[in-house]
Amino acid sequence: MTQQSRFIGKMSDLTITPPAKPQPDEPWFDTTNLRLKELRHHAGLTQAQVAEKIGMRPAHISRLENSQDARLSTIIAYVTALGGQVVLELPGHREELRQVA
Repeated sequence: MTQQSRFIGKMSDLTITPPAKPQPDEPWFDTTNLRLKELRHHAGLTQAQVAEKIGMRPAHISRLENSQDARLSTIIAYVTALGGQVVLELPGHREELRQVA
């Protein structure tokens, strides 16, 4: 044990911090009809190139392309890396979605 990792004191001096409240999970969306792999091929990019642009490992890109669902932020990042954009269409509205974080 190093000098820095030792606790010297009484147990009553320790404060237990409760865990932070879990954030609600981002919803997952059906990607079955998106044909992500075809989009990537059309853009002329490899999985490794897309992974580098997004900041993921190529294995994650492979998993995404072969999955049936994904988080919306992942879909937006993927499509943006291909040079595209994600547009949300609701009756009477059409809005472009961008990943902001």
